[in-house]
Amino acid sequence: MNLAIRGIDGNLGKEHADSFHRDLHPDLEASFVLANGSMSSNQSGEGEIRKAIIEADLVDCMVALPGQLFY
Repeated sequence: MNLAIRGIDGNLGKEHADSFHRDLHPDLEASFVLANGSMSSNQSGEGEIRKAIIEADLVDCMVALPGQLFY
C-alpha cells in the first residue's frame, strides 16, 4: 500500500496476494524486525544479544527507516 500511495514501482508479484494466505515471495525472509532504538540500546543485556546475533552470522543487513514512514 505504501508503494502505491507514493507511486513507487516494485516487484509485488504477478497478481494480488498477501504473505498470510498466498505468499508470492516465499524465498524473501524479513525477520528480526525491531524498533530503531534496539540497534543502540544497552538495557537488559541487549548489546550482548546483538553481539551474539552478529557472531552467529544471522544478520544480512540492517535498515533504519525514518519515523512516520507509514501513514
